[in-house]
Amino acid sequence: MAAGERREFRRIALVLLFAVFLPTGVLAMISVVAQQRESAFLLTEARENALLVAHTLMGRIESALIAEEGRVRRDFNVFCPEEADIPRLTDFISEMTKRHPLVSSPLLISEDGRVLYPISPFGASETRIPERPFGVEWEQEDVEKQRRITEAQVRLSRIARGVSNVDEAIRECLDIATEIDSDELKALARFLIARLSLIRGDKEGAGKELQLVFDASGEAAIDGVPLSVEARVVYIEQKFPDKNGAEKLIKEAYKFSVEHPEKFSDYEVFERLLERLDKNLAFYGIKEDDELKRLKLMRKAIEEIEERIARVHGDFMPIFREYLQSPDNYSPRECHIRRQIGAKTKTFAYFVLGQRMLIKNQKMRVIFSYVLNPARLEEIVQSTVATIEMQPEITMSFIVGGKVSTTIGDKKNITPELLVGAAETAHPLPPISSEVYSSHIGSVRSWMFGRSLVNFLLVSLLVVVSGVGVLFLIRGIRREIEFVKMRSQFISSVTHELKTPLTSIRMLAETIQLGRISDPKRLSEYMEVIAAESERLSRLITNVLDFARIEEGRKEYSFEVVDLREIARRAVSVFAYYVHYAGFVIEFSFSEKPVLVWGDKEALEQVALNILSNAIKYSGDDKWVGVRVLLEQKNGVIEIEDHGVGIPESEIEQIFERFYRSSITAGTYRTGTGIGLSLVKSIVEAHNGIIEVDSEVGKGSIFRVVLPIFEEIEDGEGSGSGGRVVNSDGDEGQSSDGGLRGGNSDGRRKST
Repeated sequence: MAAGERREFRRIALVLLFAVFLPTGVLAMISVVAQQRESAFLLTEARENALLVAHTLMGRIESALIAEEGRVRRDFNVFCPEEADIPRLTDFISEMTKRHPLVSSPLLISEDGRVLYPISPFGASETRIPERPFGVEWEQEDVEKQRRITEAQVRLSRIARGVSNVDEAIRECLDIATEIDSDELKALARFLIARLSLIRGDKEGAGKELQLVFDASGEAAIDGVPLSVEARVVYIEQKFPDKNGAEKLIKEAYKFSVEHPEKFSDYEVFERLLERLDKNLAFYGIKEDDELKRLKLMRKAIEEIEERIARVHGDFMPIFREYLQSPDNYSPRECHIRRQIGAKTKTFAYFVLGQRMLIKNQKMRVIFSYVLNPARLEEIVQSTVATIEMQPEITMSFIVGGKVSTTIGDKKNITPELLVGAAETAHPLPPISSEVYSSHIGSVRSWMFGRSLVNFLLVSLLVVVSGVGVLFLIRGIRREIEFVKMRSQFISSVTHELKTPLTSIRMLAETIQLGRISDPKRLSEYMEVIAAESERLSRLITNVLDFARIEEGRKEYSFEVVDLREIARRAVSVFAYYVHYAGFVIEFSFSEKPVLVWGDKEALEQVALNILSNAIKYSGDDKWVGVRVLLEQKNGVIEIEDHGVGIPESEIEQIFERFYRSSITAGTYRTGTGIGLSLVKSIVEAHNGIIEVDSEVGKGSIFRVVLPIFEEIEDGEGSGSGGRVVNSDGDEGQSSDGGLRGGNSDGRRKST
């Protein structure tokens, strides 16, 4: 195909591809967009339906919670004491928490920031100077005693801060321990002697002194820690006792600390001491028994009280002050604060009491705050849920205080794929939320997936079918273009083939007509040339006419008994003149017995002539052709061999197509019409035969025409009355009605 033809072919192919795939692509896009919009609509509808149910239910839960908070507010305003007396406040809070399970961790805060409840246990114990009855004067002896105690306290405080001379400090502490009439100061002096002994390296002496302090009065303290507790901790840290002794001392120190937190100066000192005890528990490998668990629960209760008080003085107090200054702080609805405390979410409700409370002889407004009890919130949720009937496809999971408390509906639906969304109360601060799941979402998505898969398969099938159609169309166009080109080449070749013999005949005839040839021998040679060229011209015209008849289905054959040896001889004789003058050698090999077939004599001669013509034309430098007529099994064979250019193996099937010329011969000086072998194949097939080709490029080719033999049938009197055609498999067909059957030989490449 020429460059211009290739460009035209590409242009046509692109136009076809564009014309087919553009509508297909548009259709696919329209289908995808329509499906996406439909899917989005169905999913949105399912989500909105589920969320509407969830919001309705959350509204009922909120209404129940508001009613519960209203009862708490009403009772606290009715029963609150008028004076901030600690016993009264304690009894009041205890009674309210029993009556209202929603209330936990209550707080009472005055408008000046004072925490009225709970009372911090730390720092409540103070060492006071003994009081004298009113009107009684101090004795000189008492004054002197109090002076010595005060001086001893100063000296011990100085020693506790640090000394330069350890031995002198120890002697001074011994003097105080023996001279001062105060159990607290004696115990402190003994403890300082133990500490100084450790500095000096006298560990044994320090241990004895610490044991003397174990029974010190609870009022004695050092650095804000009760002295009896600190002595035990130091004794343990110095590794004096064994495991059992250490366990006993640790439990004693732990018990005293959690039962008497007021003996500590503040919460930080209390926590540091208990951390030291925990380290010693781990060091000695002491397991937690029931007593230790009880003591740690008491410690946790103290920590919660301090945490609540610290929270008030931290971020709550500014909120409370702002609330007190607000003009609408007497609204019937509580305010809320939500805080993340550890892994839990807590919500604090607070409101101002309706009446002022007497605090330190002054009437003040008081704020009551409490934590919404998660257990009571769960009860509210469960009681509300029990009053409604949930749609079967909807599942709700309620989250109270950061954990799932209640689930209604089928729990199998609780998967991330079926999650619709979250629903909360209209007031977002109460720690109640819900996650909504809908199995309808899964059904819609399954249906969407099925629709998508079907659409994808349909579009894919449409694309594949369109693509295959386009490919076949392009292939047909390509073949048609090649066919038009070959037909054009055929016309050109036929014109050339006709012109060549006509030119030779005309030149020789004019020469003879002008009388220029006087030699009879030479004149005879000219006449032979004219006869040969006429035969060649006649053969060419016959080929063209027969090809046309075969194409139109008008070719008719006159069947008779024919000897293939005679067919081969006649074909060779036609080329006798050309073979003689071209220097060809034709080698004959005929069967001794007649090789009879049932066929058209002229058509079979045409087959032999066309094959022999190609063998001579494409013989190359080795001008040798072999012609053999064989009788193989029940077949008659005409075999023509040459040592010419050969045929590529990939083209053997194509050489019998009309107008086809081999790539080896195309573009050379050898001319041809491209219909010879196509005509051969048609004639051989019409005779119920086959044609075989065995060829190798550069070495030559062998063409074999295999036809079923004809055998005469004799009647009972020995006279011939008919015939039959027998193939190699032993099948036979009567020739009287023209019904012929043939067979194939084996061992060769075939083209049928």
